[in-house]
Amino acid sequence: MVKRTTLFVVSVLVASGCGADGGGGGAAGADALSAGAPVGVAPLDDDDGDDDDDDDDDVEEGFENFVDPIPGGNGRACATCHIPSKSFTITPAEVERQFQLNPNGPLFRSIDADDFASDFATVRTKALFRVTIPLPANVKLVDDPAATEVKLFRAVPSVFNVKLSAPYTSDGRAPTLFEQAKGAALEHSRPAGGVLPADAFFDKIVEFQESKFSSAAVKSASGLLDAGQAPPPAGQDYDGPLTPLEQAGFETFK
Repeated sequence: MVKRTTLFVVSVLVASGCGADGGGGGAAGADALSAGAPVGVAPLDDDDGDDDDDDDDDVEEGFENFVDPIPGGNGRACATCHIPSKSFTITPAEVERQFQLNPNGPLFRSIDADDFASDFATVRTKALFRVTIPLPANVKLVDDPAATEVKLFRAVPSVFNVKLSAPYTSDGRAPTLFEQAKGAALEHSRPAGGVLPADAFFDKIVEFQESKFSSAAVKSASGLLDAGQAPPPAGQDYDGPLTPLEQAGFETFK
């Protein structure tokens, strides 16, 4: 029987997190998000069983950056779409719930509207958001040969296991999570003049994201890889046997 611990090597999630504000409103931002605002935030749990207080501080600061909006941007933060209490993603039901609460909230910006104005049918019914994909030099669009990029809708992937899933974005154009986070912040938050926070701000976001795993077994395996050791062998019962649905998914994956 194949176990989840083995599957993590070939089936990790790819993140596409937005940026957030490095200004000192992190705790307040988290409280506001978790106290009745549209975006819920689960309690921060970064206890990895060691005594490295510096690492813990970086993770906590990264969480604050993750939930605070980019300064000078359109009000969005990483947590606007990558909701911590929703496994760091968002569903159509959650989008619609937020729309009914506040159709002018940060989740709803014209850059993702079907008409680039106020029609959010795709966002509301499918939880899909626009991304800009640069075209390779040898790829031309039939209806627009001069185009150098395309805009496509895509779902919001989870942050879980991103430490193991480089390169990032669906086409692998971001070799590091740091570069991915900066690019996503620029794309989805649109800070005025394209001015982003200092690199240290994104370093902390990376620290936070790389502390998130889908299970204790995957976290343990990541630690083994960090130590230069092999991950657990196939067949060991770390997370228990696969459910019938998981087994069917694994067979399809193969």
